[in-house]
Amino acid sequence: MAPTVGLTGLISSSDTGKPLHYLINSGTDPYSASLTITGESFDTTPFASTAPVAATNIAGLQSWSGSFNGRFPAGGAASGHLGLVTFGSGYATNVRGWTITGSIAALDVTAQASTAPTWMSFLPGLYTYSGSYECLVDDTTAISACTSGSATFRISTESTNDNELAGNIVVTGVSVNGQVGDRWLVTVSFVVSGVLTTDGDSSLFEVAAAGTPDDLETPEATAISIRVDGSRVYSGDAFETGWTISSAIGSQVSVSVNFQGTGALTIG
Repeated sequence: MAPTVGLTGLISSSDTGKPLHYLINSGTDPYSASLTITGESFDTTPFASTAPVAATNIAGLQSWSGSFNGRFPAGGAASGHLGLVTFGSGYATNVRGWTITGSIAALDVTAQASTAPTWMSFLPGLYTYSGSYECLVDDTTAISACTSGSATFRISTESTNDNELAGNIVVTGVSVNGQVGDRWLVTVSFVVSGVLTTDGDSSLFEVAAAGTPDDLETPEATAISIRVDGSRVYSGDAFETGWTISSAIGSQVSVSVNFQGTGALTIG
């Protein structure tokens, strides 16, 4: 049989109205995907009158998870020079780029049942957000210490409503670095207090009406499929456990997403 080339692959979702469905089908153009199936193994090696020479094991439950990388926006990748950070309570001058990561806890809810489970079950927990942005130092603007306040992270400009994330951030670190013959750079690290809002004409996350920011939705189990080629398809329900958005001068806007399977994986 001939090896399969990644050009024939696809990651998709048939479960409309869910955040992961929107990320896969509408928010990005995925270009790579991975899938990992993990099985438990328990050591059952006993004492014996004749000492054993090799360990014995039994199998436990299985679980699956994966990730994909995509370009933003779907249908036409944007350059990072279209992004911007605005932060009135701290230094945000001559911004070179920014990164935000959203992380969601995966809570194990696997339970005993009359029919013994073979796959672990998970539910999503709380969202947490963190990130950083990098600036050039100028000769007039003072560099702030750790502060807090509202901030906006523009992913790309649009003719009507810019694609952006916004929320209240708490700066957790400010570092300044420079050397002879090169630029001085400021890196600001932060966490988000509370929710992030999203908006845009071709938003990364679903919005009800462009021009009116919406809170990011809580992750939900979403039917997804990963097609290796025309006849090899892996499918099941999953929710996102994390995503990272990166926007910087000299690169495309990139999005990486991790997801956790909530039960059985069907292997076609």
